[in-house]
Amino acid sequence: MVHEHRWEADDWDRLAAGAVAGHVVECGTQATGGNFDRWPEVPDPAAIGWSIVEVDPDGTFWVTKPAGTGGMVTVDTVTAQVL
Repeated sequence: MVHEHRWEADDWDRLAAGAVAGHVVECGTQATGGNFDRWPEVPDPAAIGWSIVEVDPDGTFWVTKPAGTGGMVTVDTVTAQVL
């Protein structure tokens, strides 16, 4: 993200956002329900989709997953992964 968006080494807010985004995706399916304590709510956990993060130049990011895969992306599933 530093290279792609040309962030400066002292742009702490963007670097922090990048670190959180990286943490969300580094464990694959945990943000799509694999690390979620309410298993009955997770659709098709056997085919759970890997998390994908899209990052804007300002550090804003979105978490998604491939269409047609199991699992889900919600505030709760992503928060469970971050914590």
